Amino acid sequence: MKPSRISLFGLVVFSVCMLIQLIHPQNGIQLTDHFSLYFPTAQEIFIPGDRTEQERLLAIIKEDILSDSTTAEKNKLDSMRLLLARDSIRNYQLSIHYPNNDKRILYSFFNALEKVGNNKKPIHIVHYGDSQIEGDRITAYIRHKLQEQFGGKGPGWLPVQPLAYPRSVILKHSDNWKSYYFYNRGDSTIDHRLYGHLGIFSRFTAYPDSASQDSTLHHAWVSYKASSRSYAGTRAFRDVRIFYGKNSKPLTLELVHKDSVMFTKILEPTTSPRVVRYTFSNHVNEITIRFTGNDSPDVYGISLSDTQGVMVNNIGMRGDSGASFTTLDGDSYEVAFREFNIPLFILQFGGNAVPYATTDERIKGYARNFKRNIQYLKQLEPNAAVIVIGPSDMSVLEGTNWVTYPKLEHVRDALKNAAFEAGAGYWDLYEAMGGNGSMKEWVNANPPLAIKDYAHFTDKGALKVSQWFIEALLKDYHQYKQQKENSTPSARKKSE
Repeated sequence: MKPSRISLFGLVVFSVCMLIQLIHPQNGIQLTDHFSLYFPTAQEIFIPGDRTEQERLLAIIKEDILSDSTTAEKNKLDSMRLLLARDSIRNYQLSIHYPNNDKRILYSFFNALEKVGNNKKPIHIVHYGDSQIEGDRITAYIRHKLQEQFGGKGPGWLPVQPLAYPRSVILKHSDNWKSYYFYNRGDSTIDHRLYGHLGIFSRFTAYPDSASQDSTLHHAWVSYKASSRSYAGTRAFRDVRIFYGKNSKPLTLELVHKDSVMFTKILEPTTSPRVVRYTFSNHVNEITIRFTGNDSPDVYGISLSDTQGVMVNNIGMRGDSGASFTTLDGDSYEVAFREFNIPLFILQFGGNAVPYATTDERIKGYARNFKRNIQYLKQLEPNAAVIVIGPSDMSVLEGTNWVTYPKLEHVRDALKNAAFEAGAGYWDLYEAMGGNGSMKEWVNANPPLAIKDYAHFTDKGALKVSQWFIEALLKDYHQYKQQKENSTPSARKKSE
């Protein structure tokens, strides 16, 4: 074909496309409830986005982070270097924000952190969140840095059969377990709200209990073993606790370590939550828990912890918006919270509310409910501080472009206000990422920092987020310590 004809053909195709673009509806043609026909505009095809904005987001993606140094002094030097290098706006974006700029709301936690080395009892930080944290994502590095600096070992609280299996341990179990969740739409077959402090319980016989007249002896087991994928501190533990309840018949519990039965106990029938505890004389890196009986209890979870230092517990609740704690029976939390010293809750939610935040009234209602849930947790654990981590940037497809959800900043602002009104701190993950349009750049980064659902981080992205957060938390902790030292009589006298 002659070049002139090829050029003519191209011109005709181009003209037809431009004509279609002119007459095509701006929002496309809706063919079904979930499918529409969209034709991109000439601007979308030929005019690139804001290069200055893209360069700003790329600079954030490449931003330096805390070194994985094993010494506190090196960490302190790294922090100082970062603070000097960043401008004031970026420092503000990465900082924890407080109601009326009053950092004293975290002083009870900082005091517990400061004294943890002198206490025989460990402190437990509880990180509740949606699917953004499940599988120990984000929590793992926070745990690692705190245990590295303040001591402590163990992965913390674990279910028997989770929706997402954690990276912190190798979790295996017999095939006869079935789990029930209060989150992720719940389970319509459950006629009570006693799900336990993880929002999940597991059974090895049918529920509702059809085994009450059954003489069959059922066997079930679950094992936890150190994973080479986890941080060193997570790979050992001493303190084992099993939380259970609602068994109608006695059953036998055995703790097995390396084929040796270390502990045996008969669990008597109960209608309320109970706990069994066993402490090893030395740290171990694996445990198998065996159950034998006619009727399974509701097993609410296992705690694998240390007898001192800092524990950080990961509780991912897929599909939840953080406004469901008040819907559970109070006994779900009471036994577990009574067992542990909990000076801090981290609540990482908001992402599941964003797609449904179509009106200001919905957003206000969600924020009011979220505030009540913060207050409820503080009522259950009066001495605990709370930090809310808000939603990340999230994108929706608009034509051919992925853009930030239109009401996302409204949800962020409402959550931040709710946190402040409830006396909680707020860490703005959305701004830390770079704000509007940042998720698209995180997905397109090399290597990718977010996956192509434009909502969830990759492992590398989750690590970056956790490093930013723990840096902000430890920065405020060191400022608290410096302020205490400067306020002592000896420090004042020296300054004079």
